[in-house]
Amino acid sequence: FALAENAAKLRARLSYIGPSSITNVFIRGQEMFRVRMGPMDSVKAADRILGRILANGVNNARIVVE
Repeated sequence: FALAENAAKLRARLSYIGPSSITNVFIRGQEMFRVRMGPMDSVKAADRILGRILANGVNNARIVVE
C-alpha cells in the first residue's frame, strides 16, 4: 500500500485470521507498506491461511517463504 492507513485497515480486517504485522519497504524510491501474516508453523497452515485471506477478497495475497 502507498498509505500506511490502508495497510492498517486491511490488517484490522484480517485480524481474526491470525497474527500479522505491517512492514515498510521502498520500491523505486517510494515507501510502501505490506501487511504480513504469520509466521506459520507449516506449509499446510500457510495454505489454509492464504485460502481464508483470498476468501476475504484480497486477490493479490501470496505465500512468501523466508
